[in-house]
Amino acid sequence: AFMEAFLELEFPQFSYLIIDEAQDLMIPRYLEAMDFILDGGIQNGNWYFFMDAERQNLFHNDKNEEDVLQMLQQYNAHYTQCRLKDNCRNSVAIIEKVDEIFGTETRHKHNDERGTDVVIKTYKKTADQVSALETILRMLLREGIKSEQIVILSPIRYSNSASSLITECVVSEQPVNNAVFYSTIHGFKGLESPVIILTDIDNLTDDARMNILYVGMTRAKSALYILAQEKTAKQLGK
Repeated sequence: AFMEAFLELEFPQFSYLIIDEAQDLMIPRYLEAMDFILDGGIQNGNWYFFMDAERQNLFHNDKNEEDVLQMLQQYNAHYTQCRLKDNCRNSVAIIEKVDEIFGTETRHKHNDERGTDVVIKTYKKTADQVSALETILRMLLREGIKSEQIVILSPIRYSNSASSLITECVVSEQPVNNAVFYSTIHGFKGLESPVIILTDIDNLTDDARMNILYVGMTRAKSALYILAQEKTAKQLGK
């Protein structure tokens, strides 16, 4: 249907195709569409795909990097593969915590910002998490951090999250002034914020859930807070 609509509207083929977060689109039907709309196709066209098909593959986690490359090879694609190894987003303290949890060895651009240590708070019940979340928000706002610089991320939607119960400040599912922004981790992938608060972390039993945690943690530029259920927190070194 997509390709039929493309023809009906008489769009010209694109000269260049540049896709960020490309791991989200690396399945046969999407590749077929890309091949169709690109002048020269995937085999001979000009394209750039930026992706992390391992840790940041949340939507098609049954496919790893090798699977993606095999799909591209089916198009006899001629491409150069470059690995971007330097972390230019996260503070040193956040990088060190990510490496500790995931067993990675991340290269980073050395700068003056170590950032604050990652803070992990544990909870037993929802009420405990709400209280901890409000305490963190109150502290950040008192320190002069603007609401717009704080993002609450969760694996679950707002209506089911502890964030829906807080009264300490305004929380919005849309980025607006004078409000803390709330998003699912899936919805915030590829984005960043100076301060990230991860909530509702109560299940890390498989690779898919660990990948969600990885994406959530690496959205934070300067400060990261994690609210985790007591048993789950043990996997985070708490």
